[in-house]
Amino acid sequence: MTANHELTYQKPPEEILEWADAVLPPVARINSQGSHIVFLDRQRYLAIEELYEPELRLAGIRIHPDKLVRSRSSYYTGIRIQEIEGNNLLDINGLPASLRIHHIQWSPDEKKLALSCLIKKSLKLWVIDIQTRTAYQVSEVTLNALLTTPFSWHPDSQSLFVLGKTPDADHLISKENVVPHGPVISDGHENPAQHRTYQDLLNDSTDVINFTRLVQSQLSRVTLDGKNTMITRALIKGIKVSPNGRFVLLTEVRQPFSNHVPYDKFPYQVTVFDLLTNEHKELEKTPLQDQLPKGFMAVHQKKRLFQWRNDQPAVLIFCQALDEGDPAKDVSHRDAIYQWTAPFDKKPQEILKTVNRFSHIQWSQSGFGIAVDYWYNTRNSKTYLVQPDQPEVQSKILFDRDLQDNYGDPGHFVTVKNKWGRSVVGGDKYDTFLSGEGIRPDGIHPFLDQYNVQTGQKTRVWEAKNKDELLRIAGVQSIAKKTLIVRRETTTEFPNYFRIHWDRPDERQYLTDFDNPFTGINSIRKSIISYQRSDGTELHATLYLPASSTSIDNMSEYPLLMWAYPEEYTNKKLAGQMTTSEHEFTYPWYGSPVFWARRGYAVLDDVSFPIISSGDQNMNDTFIEQLRDNASAAIDAVCKNHPIDSKRVAVGGHSYGAFMTANLLTWTNLFCAGIARSGAYNRTLTPFGFQGEQRTYWEAPALYQKMSPFMHADKMKTPLLLIHGQMDNNSGTHTMQSQRYFDALKSLGAPIRLVLLPNESHHYRSRDSVLHMLWEQDQWLQKHLKPSTI
Repeated sequence: MTANHELTYQKPPEEILEWADAVLPPVARINSQGSHIVFLDRQRYLAIEELYEPELRLAGIRIHPDKLVRSRSSYYTGIRIQEIEGNNLLDINGLPASLRIHHIQWSPDEKKLALSCLIKKSLKLWVIDIQTRTAYQVSEVTLNALLTTPFSWHPDSQSLFVLGKTPDADHLISKENVVPHGPVISDGHENPAQHRTYQDLLNDSTDVINFTRLVQSQLSRVTLDGKNTMITRALIKGIKVSPNGRFVLLTEVRQPFSNHVPYDKFPYQVTVFDLLTNEHKELEKTPLQDQLPKGFMAVHQKKRLFQWRNDQPAVLIFCQALDEGDPAKDVSHRDAIYQWTAPFDKKPQEILKTVNRFSHIQWSQSGFGIAVDYWYNTRNSKTYLVQPDQPEVQSKILFDRDLQDNYGDPGHFVTVKNKWGRSVVGGDKYDTFLSGEGIRPDGIHPFLDQYNVQTGQKTRVWEAKNKDELLRIAGVQSIAKKTLIVRRETTTEFPNYFRIHWDRPDERQYLTDFDNPFTGINSIRKSIISYQRSDGTELHATLYLPASSTSIDNMSEYPLLMWAYPEEYTNKKLAGQMTTSEHEFTYPWYGSPVFWARRGYAVLDDVSFPIISSGDQNMNDTFIEQLRDNASAAIDAVCKNHPIDSKRVAVGGHSYGAFMTANLLTWTNLFCAGIARSGAYNRTLTPFGFQGEQRTYWEAPALYQKMSPFMHADKMKTPLLLIHGQMDNNSGTHTMQSQRYFDALKSLGAPIRLVLLPNESHHYRSRDSVLHMLWEQDQWLQKHLKPSTI
């Protein structure tokens, strides 16, 4: 059928439906003290009706105007709390009968939990008292969760800072009743400016008014007995409380707004409020960020990334560009880091210059800081030791590494809570601990190292062997007691948690006992295959084979479904590192292709598709050639050692993986069918860059043309299933991309099918949409990989 037509939502075959509808075990969250586990029941899908609730698309975000949350938000539907000592499950009294939890946060002393709960159509603040095992609503204030988490604990653990709804939010202007007084006009400017193809932007003055009324909130301090003290009213997108609780740092969105960029690039002001004197001080005003220099590492020239020193009562840290925010400038250092002590009436003190862009800093109980920077073009990151309280001591670089070098990752610093309930680097003076994933050529071996930041000396105190299981460190429960919380899984065993002493690693105290919800997953045969492409780059993929020894059509060879997502690298050796484990639990989430191993197909998932820069060439200069080499190498490798029919191979992917799929079908004859979900196919519609490409269309027109499947639609003759959310909000993957590509292919006689999922965005949320998507994919594969049965 070639004309447009509607079809009722369909369901996939039982083998797929059973896994797609499986009830998942709860999410397990362990508090920082390692004393309790919180189990949160999760909402796997939305009901289709939830996609049709009120929604306003303003300034780059989608808003539920009644609930004051982002539309299509997920909620936890149940909560249970377990004591780790004794494995006792606490009975919590007083919780709402119908529970929908939006946010959850431990108090600094970790004796209470704050929750934002959806009661009817309003978010309300609730608290669970762990000692009394009771839950209660703290205040009648309706929370506003549109720009940030709507509450934050005071260090005293007896009060919270709350963002509440203002009366203006009930007085929105309906566009249906507005007659324009004139056209909407945008003016250019002399300075070049590059913007990605953002969606859901402000369009007119009505949008500006509605956005302002919705995101404006009233900041109050609310005690646990319900006393409410107002502090200010503004468009607040960030709240940070000083460790001593005296100061509140606010980031407020300011006008003028823009209809070309989302709200996070609007002007903003950073202000600090003194709760003792009721005074406030403006620390910085940042203008509209619509004319930044070119490049991913471009920043504005004002003070940025304000944060509190977690080891001091009230000292702020911020950074400022030394290169005028322009990545093209050749300078020895990109950023300077400063500290600023309350009451902020003296000049800030410079404590460090970073070679790359400053990222973040952690503080220790001994007064030193661990600062990290990053540079996208080289993927380089440096970790610094800085001691601002000892100005005579020079800072030094502890680690200097490529972030794509997983084998060389030293791990992250283990933190503990200090007297203010803030995370600080744990250990004794300069002796710290590093917890790492332990990715190595021979597998994944998570580790814990004791590390002296002054001498650089390391001692390994624990390492997972992972011979027939996959262990990961979920947290260090206690450095003093030498206890770890470890997550364990196998290919067929759902992840569970246990506690060990790192000097007695064989003595496991299991904390959870979750069953595998996916019946029959243990019959799927899983393995990691390794191979090389023509230039010698090491590649890997995860192969799933059906349980039976025969193919679905009783032939000797299986049809193959290949699923991938291209990744960009600056180094050939790093592109070939093995980062997966054959012992990782097989989880059939909605976007996974593993369902079809149950339908009798061989499935090759997470297939390595590196796009590597070489010499003076940018990585995308040979994008098509590298796609072809990656695909050809994978097919050759899997067909060489397994009973797979090389003439019945389909390829699929989501987003940039869909873009990959369309290009593979255009430029190769390796596949008999393809599935492309929520992709972009005409790069001239993303002219200021896409994915990792920083050049504009006007700088590299030939590249944009070659990489655009739309421009070569006349070459594409392979059956292709296009699926797209009808309301895609992702930058660059407008729904129009699939519609226009379909129109071109249909007009040129290609075997093409377009499925638009009503009211879905870039990732599909409703059960009806997901099940129909799975049905469409199954029908497509059955038709084009099993022609004898249709």
